[in-house]
Amino acid sequence: MTESLEERSSVDSKKRAKLSSKSEGFEQFKSLTSIVVSSILLSFLMLTFVFRTYNVNGSSMRPTLTNGDRVVVNKFTKTKSGDSYIPKRGQIVVFNSVLEGKSLIKRVIALPGERISMIDGRFTVKNEQYPDGFDPDASYEDTLPKNDKTSFDEKLVPAGHIFVSGDNRSPGQSLDSRNQLGFVPIGEVVGSATLRYFPLNESGRLK
Repeated sequence: MTESLEERSSVDSKKRAKLSSKSEGFEQFKSLTSIVVSSILLSFLMLTFVFRTYNVNGSSMRPTLTNGDRVVVNKFTKTKSGDSYIPKRGQIVVFNSVLEGKSLIKRVIALPGERISMIDGRFTVKNEQYPDGFDPDASYEDTLPKNDKTSFDEKLVPAGHIFVSGDNRSPGQSLDSRNQLGFVPIGEVVGSATLRYFPLNESGRLK
């Protein structure tokens, strides 16, 4: 009788150990699944509302950005501001152009309600603060190509729109508000390009 009880006790112990092992394995699986799902969800939220990376294609932003550069776009400011979001003048923004059916990257030159004109490649922006106008390129014009002779009469930037331009002002080098792209709806703006992270030797904040 004693021998039988010991054998039964040994079998019960093995069963309990096996069940415990299965339970631990299931808990580990649940924990791993939770981590993976949380990571995917966090990545989705970050890409949707906080930031996103883009590859620069083409030469429209030279010399600031060149073909193959990779940039980080800050989406959080727009997410936080909601419908009241307006990018700042001078910022480099990425927008999903409905007109072109692709993402474009340009610099903000004029804001809603301002008047803008161009004579021989030089912008003039007028607003309440500067009724006589000012040069929006003044802070970085020394780096821009000097062979643009584009001219157009004064235009009013409509509400909910911005006027953008590539930094490469050479004729035919940038599709932007100076030509057939026209004014860009702010609703198309993804966010501002704040950082170049590739190539590594040119990585840093964008101006």
